[in-house]
Amino acid sequence: LKSLKYYFLSYRDVGIYQEEATHRIYEDLKAALQPRAIKVTTIYNIRGGIETTCEMGKIPDPD
Repeated sequence: LKSLKYYFLSYRDVGIYQEEATHRIYEDLKAALQPRAIKVTTIYNIRGGIETTCEMGKIPDPD
């Protein structure tokens, strides 16, 4: 868990948009874990009165 924390913190000073950060995290986790389904949700702190939530991926409904 500590390495995952440091991985997330590595995005702190990267000059990219929030959507791009979510996409990179999604792709990295998908490649590392090779899951059947994965969904990444990032929730960013409120800045200027706006809360930002980004989602990438999908979990299929159980049949």
